[in-house]
Amino acid sequence: GGSASPVEPGTPLQSESLSTAGWLSGLLFKECVSLDQYQRDADAAKNDLEKRHARLRHDLSEQSEQLRELRKAVAELRERLEAAVQEQARAARQQAAVPQQLEGLEARLGRQQKLSEREIGFLRRELSDVQDRFDVA
Repeated sequence: GGSASPVEPGTPLQSESLSTAGWLSGLLFKECVSLDQYQRDADAAKNDLEKRHARLRHDLSEQSEQLRELRKAVAELRERLEAAVQEQARAARQQAAVPQQLEGLEARLGRQQKLSEREIGFLRRELSDVQDRFDVA
């Protein structure tokens, strides 16, 4: 006889090798399907994360804009409040000055009244003098 091949066709060893190869092939196919599913799941999760990230970035941008607007409004309110406080202080100073101004006006009125009374007295004397002259004449 000649040299024998390692696995003789039709022997139990050959059929066992073929079934082992088939089992391995099936296992490999299942693993490929599983890997494929894992890859699809990973891609879907990545897409979902990217969408969430974009949405969060958009929301953050909107909130930053709102925060800028709020800060601007607060600054404007602060300026208006300071102006109102200054106006109130100015009004209070003016109000505090009123009694002194009234006293000053009363004093000036009193002086003018005295002057007017003197002028009236002077004019009466002059009128009396003029009448006396006419009476004499």
